[in-house]
Amino acid sequence: AYLSENTSTQNNEAASIIQDLLNIQSALTSEIEHLQQSTLSLKEERLYFSDFYNNQSEGIFHCREVASASGNFGSEQNFKIEMVNDRLCEIIGVKRRDLIANPSSISTIISSQDLFSFVETHSKSRKQLIPCSWEGRITVRKKTVWVRVESCPRKIENGDIIWFGMLYNITEQKTTKETLDETLIKLAEVIEGAKIGTLEWN
Repeated sequence: AYLSENTSTQNNEAASIIQDLLNIQSALTSEIEHLQQSTLSLKEERLYFSDFYNNQSEGIFHCREVASASGNFGSEQNFKIEMVNDRLCEIIGVKRRDLIANPSSISTIISSQDLFSFVETHSKSRKQLIPCSWEGRITVRKKTVWVRVESCPRKIENGDIIWFGMLYNITEQKTTKETLDETLIKLAEVIEGAKIGTLEWN
């Protein structure tokens, strides 16, 4: 009788353990299905975001400046490009992988005439944490391209500064303005040289 009772107790314990394992398996299966669904949803959101991000008419970038141990900035080695869209790479003529691997390559394409103003504007924006707006020339495949950069710095808890902004190709506007200015100057010279009177009638 004792052996029979002991065997029954062991059988009950085994059945209880098996049931617990089955419950755990069921819970794990449910969790895996949930994670798979979440992963699928995340992939869809990333594709949606990628389509939206890369099909903009202007360049978009997301960068990080990592503060040194002393809390200082300015080192090119502490500057990281975390995200950049296709249009920006197209405007500046640099491949995405090259730009991310070597962010300092941006400074090499900025015209020497405009590099100082770029550094000064960027530094002021960083120090005061105010929006940055800069216009200047870059060299793309041996051609001069006018660009405008609009960005905004944001300091996060660990001291790093996050930059999010846009880059516009304004070459056409600049060329049109320069042509118009030259035309107006020539017209003024013709009028002055001809010694004639003019009248503007609305």
